[in-house]
Amino acid sequence: MWPFSGATGGAGAPDESTARGQALAFLQTPEGRALYREWTIIEQVNGQLKDVLRVTDIPYYVRGEVAVERLVLARLILYNTAILKCNAPQKLDRWLS
Repeated sequence: MWPFSGATGGAGAPDESTARGQALAFLQTPEGRALYREWTIIEQVNGQLKDVLRVTDIPYYVRGEVAVERLVLARLILYNTAILKCNAPQKLDRWLS
């Protein structure tokens, strides 16, 4: 069963008169399923990055794509260094805060 099959309130095809109905109808096509599959993979990676690198804790003074990229890369380097040197990611808390 498709994950959105009951999202429109009834069984069968979604009501295509609304934007939500059109989106649900698109997700039932092979192209829509492929796109949804790619989206879930991307979201899994984003979730792992947020969990490991604490990307959600971006300070207020870090603005712009370049600054955020530098922050994430710095945290990634610190994370890998902690794993290689200490083999204990728990000690990473003091480095990343």
